[in-house]
Amino acid sequence: MRHAIGIDLGGSHVSIGIVREHSLLTSRDIPVKATRGLAPLLPDIRNTVLSLLQEVALLPSDCMGIALSLPSLVDFYARKIASVNDKYPDAQTINLEAWCNEAFGLPIAVENDARMALLGEAVAGSAQQSKDVVMLTLGTGVGCAVMLNGKLMRTAAPQGGNLGGHIPVRLDGRPCTCGAIGCMESEASGWALPLIARERADFHLSALSRETTIDFETVFRHSDAGDELAQQLLQHCIHVWSVGAVGLVHAYGPELMVFGGGVSTRAGDVLPAIHAYVQRHAWAPAGDVKIVQAQLGNRSPLYAAIPLLEELSRGR
Repeated sequence: MRHAIGIDLGGSHVSIGIVREHSLLTSRDIPVKATRGLAPLLPDIRNTVLSLLQEVALLPSDCMGIALSLPSLVDFYARKIASVNDKYPDAQTINLEAWCNEAFGLPIAVENDARMALLGEAVAGSAQQSKDVVMLTLGTGVGCAVMLNGKLMRTAAPQGGNLGGHIPVRLDGRPCTCGAIGCMESEASGWALPLIARERADFHLSALSRETTIDFETVFRHSDAGDELAQQLLQHCIHVWSVGAVGLVHAYGPELMVFGGGVSTRAGDVLPAIHAYVQRHAWAPAGDVKIVQAQLGNRSPLYAAIPLLEELSRGR
C-alpha cells in the first residue's frame, strides 16, 4: 500500500494529512495568518507531520513524498512558486525541495490549491466519473481549476486554468488584488464582503453593522434570521458566481462543475440558483452541465497527494 503526506496551505489554516491510496488516515489543522508568510510556519508543519506519522505508526521513509498546495500560481514541474497574491508573500524565496529533503528526506510536489482540490475530488470525491471538469472554490477568495480529458490543465504560463475567479463580471467594478477590475473574486468573495456591505446606504440598519467580522458564515446567519441586507448580499454573490460560471462553461466546455470552499457548506442555498442560471444562459449544445458540491470538503487537496507525486515522477 502506498502512503503520502498532503499539506494544504489556506488563508486561515494549514491542513495536514496522511493518505493511504485513496483514503485519508488522519489529519490536523493549524490556525495561521497567511499574510505573515510561510517561513515561520515550517517548524510547526514539520512537527505536525511527524506527530501524524507517529499516530498511524509510519515513518517518513514509508511515504512516497509530500504534496503541498497553496493559493499561488505554481510551476509544477519546476517545483517552484511562480507568483503570489497577498497570501504567503515570502513563498517564492523558500527552497521547498531543500526544506523537504532536510526535514523528512523526501521529494516534494508543489501545486496550486484549487488544482490539487480538483484532483482530490477526481480521485475520491464528486468528480470521479467525469473527465471534463471545472472547479470553483468559494471562500476568502475564488479559486479555480480545470480538468480536460481527465488531466489537470496546465500551460506554459502558470496561470493556465487557475484564474477563473479573476474573470471580469462587472465593467465598472471594484479593483481586485490581482490588478484587474470587476473580477468574480472582487465582487463576491470573503475579503470583498465587508466592502460590499459597507457601501450600502442602509448598512447602518442591518445587524451586520454591529458585527466585528463580516464573512460568509456571519452573512448566512443573519440572512437566516431575516436580515434584509444579508439576504441581498447573498443574492448578489450568487448572481456574480452564476455569471462567472457561464463564462467558464463557454471557455472550457465542462460536463461537470464542482463547487468547494467554505460557501459549499451551504450548497443547498447556492447551487440550485447557479444551476438554473447556467441552464438558462450557457451555450452548451452537448447538454446540461451538472453542478455539484465538493464531497471531500476542505480535505480534498490532501487526497491528491499520491497521484500528484506519481505525475511528477513521470515527468512531462
